[in-house]
Amino acid sequence: MAVDEWLMKSVGDTAVLRLYLWIGDWVSLGYFQSLTDALKIFGEGPEYVRR
Repeated sequence: MAVDEWLMKSVGDTAVLRLYLWIGDWVSLGYFQSLTDALKIFGEGPEYVRR
């Protein structure tokens, strides 16, 4: 998140697209998203990470 803050302060009003790269199959869950619900949708195959 420090990089996101630096980008925001550095570029002013310019739009920025920041891409992330994971190796393998991953599901990224927000703080309030349910792991149980995600498992019902995506199953046991991918790795899970919480933001």
